[in-house]
Amino acid sequence: MEENRLPESGKRDVDIGTGNYNENIEGDYEDRKTVINAEIVNINNPSSSASSITNESKITDSSIFNDYITEPSEKLKAFPWKKRPLLAYLMDRESQDRKLNQLFNDFISNSNSNKPIICILHGDKSQGHDKFLERTREVFLRTKIKLDHDCSINRYLIRCPKNINNQQEFHEQLCSELATEITKDSLSSVQEINETISDVHTMIYIHLSVEDWYQLKIDCIGFFLEFWQKWTDLCSGQFLMVCLSIKYPTEENLSFCKRYRLRRMKRKFINRLEQYFNSQLSQSDRIMGTILPELKGIKQIDVEDWLSIEVEKLFQDDGIIEHLNHEITFLYENWEKEHSSKVIPMNDLAENLGKLLKGKSLR
Repeated sequence: MEENRLPESGKRDVDIGTGNYNENIEGDYEDRKTVINAEIVNINNPSSSASSITNESKITDSSIFNDYITEPSEKLKAFPWKKRPLLAYLMDRESQDRKLNQLFNDFISNSNSNKPIICILHGDKSQGHDKFLERTREVFLRTKIKLDHDCSINRYLIRCPKNINNQQEFHEQLCSELATEITKDSLSSVQEINETISDVHTMIYIHLSVEDWYQLKIDCIGFFLEFWQKWTDLCSGQFLMVCLSIKYPTEENLSFCKRYRLRRMKRKFINRLEQYFNSQLSQSDRIMGTILPELKGIKQIDVEDWLSIEVEKLFQDDGIIEHLNHEITFLYENWEKEHSSKVIPMNDLAENLGKLLKGKSLR
């Protein structure tokens, strides 16, 4: 009986860079625990008050419990999953993690590390930009800036300026967006905005589509960097990270010719972005930044590796791993038939993994 008993709580350790991320997984199994404990007490001490539980009810309840967790899919259903939307987004982002690690190592070793950190993230819109940024905030940064469990990193979502003609208009519009979101007063100055967030750790997300970029041209990256270069001095101990998230159109439902043109456009855009960003950053002494590698779809082998490590930590059950691997093989075979691709975009993959990890079949 004890061997089949699921844990009331456990910990999942996720290695990110040089640190570990621990998350408690909580569940409520009080009813089942009562039955199990009652049986143990009755066996060891028949005179115990718990012996008032009838043998019939004990046998019935314990049998249901054993049957309920017999099959791998039923074990997954029975597990007390804490709501954790970041779970699937922890896989296959090692190249981005390495670049973030390098940035933070430079930031920490810099004699004047009290400056904004600028991070540019890019990939097609199906690759889970928002979830990657949340993963960075909730997992990566907590290990880097050594936050207490009760501390948090505030997040603000900001719209990128549009329909602008020059740098001044870009700066005015971005400042207004920041003020509206942070101080709730669109007329607040940069100094007033920074004062509002001076005593908390802060991440600011700014989204930009490639279509918007073509309207603004590459100058908008320069405008963006110059805005933060002119940002007011940070207070002692203040942490501010600004993430510009650039999204490309997806290739889904495109003809071969359109897909080819899109890929050519992306290569050209990425090359220009990296050249321009690095050139501008080398002239900026009040910010630190990096461009992360492009977010791409996930291969089957990466999913299987992730499952063998992360799910094994939770269950120590080869049957569950084998069951999930069969479902993953089915998922990838069908995806390749329908989309002529051996990789699955993160958004689609995470949705299907969420179903699998709750015991739902994809067949």
